[in-house]
Amino acid sequence: MLVVGIPLLAFAQTTVRWEALPNSALALHLPSPLPQGSTGPGAIIGGWTSAAFDSKRGQLLVLAAGGHGDYSGNEVYAFREDLGRFERLTEPSPAIVRWPNPSVDVLVDGTPPARHTYGGVGYDPVTDSAFVCGGSRSWDGNPTTPCWRFHLAPLKWENLGAIISSAAGYAGLNVFRATTGVPWLVWDPGALKFLTQDVAGVISYLNLATMKTEPVACSGATNPSAGHNAVLDSSGRQLYMIGNGETRRLDLGRPHTNAYCSWPGSTPNTTDEKLATTGANEIEGLNLAMDGSGGIGLAWDPEAKLVVAYGKTADQKAGRVYSLDPITKVWTAWEANPAGPLPPLPTGTGVWNRFWLHGQCLYVVTATSLPVYRACSFPWRGLARPPSSSLQRQVALPSPSIAPPLHPPEVPRPPAHVPCCR
Repeated sequence: MLVVGIPLLAFAQTTVRWEALPNSALALHLPSPLPQGSTGPGAIIGGWTSAAFDSKRGQLLVLAAGGHGDYSGNEVYAFREDLGRFERLTEPSPAIVRWPNPSVDVLVDGTPPARHTYGGVGYDPVTDSAFVCGGSRSWDGNPTTPCWRFHLAPLKWENLGAIISSAAGYAGLNVFRATTGVPWLVWDPGALKFLTQDVAGVISYLNLATMKTEPVACSGATNPSAGHNAVLDSSGRQLYMIGNGETRRLDLGRPHTNAYCSWPGSTPNTTDEKLATTGANEIEGLNLAMDGSGGIGLAWDPEAKLVVAYGKTADQKAGRVYSLDPITKVWTAWEANPAGPLPPLPTGTGVWNRFWLHGQCLYVVTATSLPVYRACSFPWRGLARPPSSSLQRQVALPSPSIAPPLHPPEVPRPPAHVPCCR
């Protein structure tokens, strides 16, 4: 088979057209007076912050974010897609602990302290509530172990307590014991539970009735407890974990195992696989070039059946969308349409769930002071398979067959009164 490169322009659009939504910055809805913090409200988005997408109301929730010495406000914000702007759903607690008083895991009014959330944030459509588990608390930066449920009707916090691991060799350890919390928290509608990275290389469900984990698999990921993010193909029962220079896939249809997983993953017991990706696979190491514990923004496109990720352009001046075809294992980079604005660079401390796909649109929010960006036209949906990273399509012509060519899990933090070394 002779392989000929034909410009993709002959087949479909090749760019993503973005728009900056007017008056959509979270900074327009801050409380007054502002709670204490050396960085200030910029840390609400910029301080290792993930988010939860409320699929019932079509809104992205930012919950008690900031943390450490950066920002102490524990208010909740929602970006409403129907209005195209943020709202502040709650006020910061009057019981916020300020330096030099000792930090706590539960404020006296029963609400959580602000924290660097890392990847420990998600939404449960069954109970119509958001969850925040673990992270680096205000103000001392120490790990905060409880898992919290935020009820959306009414707007109220509930302290669920610590979740304990049931993993072989690690049973009894607190899942959220690390300063960096957990790298990802993914809702599985097939199991009606959250999946997360448990202790060491263990991947587990969270059983919120027993407050224990239910081990599923042993991952061979490099440094599994930091730097990865994950996204689920719920219909195909495939979990994709991306970061630290690799893409891994776990088939949730395989029998579950509680085999012992050594750090960073025991090869004989590994039940996920590392994909031999090609194309624009530099996206897999985005966190290594920015912050080792930061999660890459990921989404699953159920129509195209592709992983979609948020990275940056080659000149590192703007954001850029990537897609991964799980069948061909090819990553493709999609540039912004010059007719619209360039999307912003990914947040240096990680994006996680602040890049999301809902309906026919992608959204991303990268900073407290910046607008939310939206794109509602996806070039990859016009193709049976995405092109190679060179934006060419291979067309077969009759001929003789020719083959086509760390960030550690627990990191000490300086006290809040010392300028934080970001």
